[in-house]
Amino acid sequence: MLPYARQLLLLEEQAQAAVAHNRASETLRLGLTEEHAAAYLPQILETMVAEYPDVRLDISCDISSRLVESFQRGELDLVLVVRHRPTRTGRLLGVEQLIWVCRDDFEPDFEKPIPLALNPDGCIFRAHALAALGREGRDWHEPYVSTSPTGINIPVRTGLAVTVKTPRSVPSGCSEAGKRLGLPELGLAEIEMHVSPARISEASSLLVSEITRLTSKKWGSDQHI
Repeated sequence: MLPYARQLLLLEEQAQAAVAHNRASETLRLGLTEEHAAAYLPQILETMVAEYPDVRLDISCDISSRLVESFQRGELDLVLVVRHRPTRTGRLLGVEQLIWVCRDDFEPDFEKPIPLALNPDGCIFRAHALAALGREGRDWHEPYVSTSPTGINIPVRTGLAVTVKTPRSVPSGCSEAGKRLGLPELGLAEIEMHVSPARISEASSLLVSEITRLTSKKWGSDQHI
């Protein structure tokens, strides 16, 4: 019985070593938009480092459509994005109201087209904005185009343009201004998460749970789906 018990102990030690090695060598590739990164990434990193200090997180920030394309090519393990079209892998987390945003003291010339600062073609926020303006027959021009929130926020904060945001991402010195500017109502943005079924582990499960928890806390139970 003694040799058999020793063999069992050896197998247990080898299994524990294998698990420890797998945890230490694991890399999770997370993709999210810059605004989602600003809202959630500090807490995500804090939790993951505390629970799994040996797991490496590779972070990619981009616009939602490109992140989903990268996920579908197998280049990312998990992405948090704004839904552009239904997919088989997207899990809906919640919805956010889109709003028109400008500097608090912005006063447009109603005789001229409304100046916009938007993401380029392919952005769902842009599509909502232009469709709404088109339905109302409101003239617009687009002097500022950027894939980065910073490139959009600067002209908006300096009072040069109007943009589309969600309430959580309104820059300082700015506010919702749809009614004040006589702009049409906008739709809802659907927030979704894509998770690769090939990357199932304790660390990846924690990452999914943490993102779900943070987004639920941020939006509130009335908007969480």
